[in-house]
Amino acid sequence: MISDPVNLSAKLESHTKREGARALTTRATLDAAIAQDLEPRARHRALPGRRVSGMDEPLDLVVLAD
Repeated sequence: MISDPVNLSAKLESHTKREGARALTTRATLDAAIAQDLEPRARHRALPGRRVSGMDEPLDLVVLAD
C-alpha cells in the first residue's frame, strides 16, 4: 500500500518547520537504512516521542539536516 508512506512523508515535511529542521525521518526508517549499510554521512539528532499532526501515536523522529 503506497498511501500510508506517502501520507507520513507529507506530514513529516510539514513537521520540519515545527522542529526547525530541513529534513526529518522516522527512527524506524533510519534503522532500516542502516541495516542496508546506508548510514547517513552527516550527524543526526534523535527526537523521541514527538507528536506529529494527523498521527494517532507519537513518533520517534530523527533530524537528518538542521
